Amino acid sequence: MKKSNKKLSNNAEREKSLNCVKLEFVVSMIAAVSAVISIIISIITVNQMIKDRNAAYKPSILINPIQYNFSWDADGNLDWLDSLITDKEIENEIEINDDGSIIGNLSIPVNVIGDGIEQFTAVNVGVGVAKQITFKWHDSNLIELNNYLIQCDETKKNFLEFDKSVAFDYSGKIIDMSIPSDMSLMYMLPEAGETYEIPLPSAYYVLIQEIIKAGGNSEIPYLILSAEYSDIQGNKYSEDFVIKVQTQLYSEEITGAGRATFELVPLFQK
Repeated sequence: MKKSNKKLSNNAEREKSLNCVKLEFVVSMIAAVSAVISIIISIITVNQMIKDRNAAYKPSILINPIQYNFSWDADGNLDWLDSLITDKEIENEIEINDDGSIIGNLSIPVNVIGDGIEQFTAVNVGVGVAKQITFKWHDSNLIELNNYLIQCDETKKNFLEFDKSVAFDYSGKIIDMSIPSDMSLMYMLPEAGETYEIPLPSAYYVLIQEIIKAGGNSEIPYLILSAEYSDIQGNKYSEDFVIKVQTQLYSEEITGAGRATFELVPLFQK
């Protein structure tokens, strides 16, 4: 009987000891899980603080819609462009020798027209200053506008040539314009504090008007403008602005003269 009681006592002590071990294990697991949860919450809090801090300095550039008006005469010449073209005649100093060879010079006057005749505007609507901004027109813009013009009017097949510059054959006169180049700004103030002007490439301006004159009013190719900039923390941003060319007004007289209005409408950024 004594042995039986002793055995029961030993079993009770072992069970008690086992229960203590289990309790310690549970407590340890709860502590470990709490520590992990605490670390996760700390990481989330730190990340949120970083996001909030970055958001407090983040710029956001937007392009403003803008309208342009233009007109043309009965011969189809754009009034604004015709007024810039000189009336110099071709200088011909050529002699034909008895053997049929040609010597001399043929001088064709070239009218050089720069960008900045027309402009549009951009603002920084973000809460932080934008620094070291570079705007760049995509090379495809010029090609697609020219190809679409030819679709609208096959007689414009040789209207434009470009290599280091853009050359238009405009009513027998040569007009030379620069290839659309990058534009840089040192900074843009936040919260639309100031409006900044960006030149519209003159070559685009001419091609869009020629397309509208030729009746291509609904499917004019989009223009793509890239912007690269940084915030005051040195974080870099890159965006593409997709800009729709939208005809607002078109009116043509019996004589062939007419006028039109088109708008550049930023659709989205990507």
